[in-house]
Amino acid sequence: MSLDEPKKVWSYITPTDIIITKDRHRRDNEIYVQILCDCVWQEGHGLQFILRKGNELIRVSDQDGNSF
Repeated sequence: MSLDEPKKVWSYITPTDIIITKDRHRRDNEIYVQILCDCVWQEGHGLQFILRKGNELIRVSDQDGNSF
């Protein structure tokens, strides 16, 4: 894996699922988009991106089962 440019990180990430949900703990009424990915450096747990309202990035982490 050679990352001599930041944008090359996308070569090592493969999206697998998109989940659209509301906050199950009812902190707000917003819609959340969770993008699950495989990635070469975290093969066991993958990677997730969570967006509020579809455009505000609120979390990047391994796939730990938590959205917030």
